[in-house]
Amino acid sequence: MDEEAILKGIAAELDVSLFKMYSEPEAAHLLQLDLTTLKRLRQSGRIPLSRYRNLGERKIRYLGLDIVRLINDGLPPSEDGQVKTPTPKPPKGDGANQTNGEAPWQTEHSKSAKAG
Repeated sequence: MDEEAILKGIAAELDVSLFKMYSEPEAAHLLQLDLTTLKRLRQSGRIPLSRYRNLGERKIRYLGLDIVRLINDGLPPSEDGQVKTPTPKPPKGDGANQTNGEAPWQTEHSKSAKAG
């Protein structure tokens, strides 16, 4: 499968428009990151300038295509060479799905990654 098909598949699964501009809070949500984490990654240079647009003070925008590329490529490693993948916070309550015992915030992608 070529990269274009993979990116289109990710976009379709997440309902991301490839050529729409997303605000930083929207991008953080799609990347499953806390907003402050995304800002810190951007400010430290771990997210390349080519992956976002600075439209002025407090106006950072991410093209849907770049969000999908970040999801596909993964976050770049930190200065110590380690890639730190954020763990989504569980919802309030016990967080277990009564039907299958899995946490409801787990995606199909995270389940298949654990299985493989």
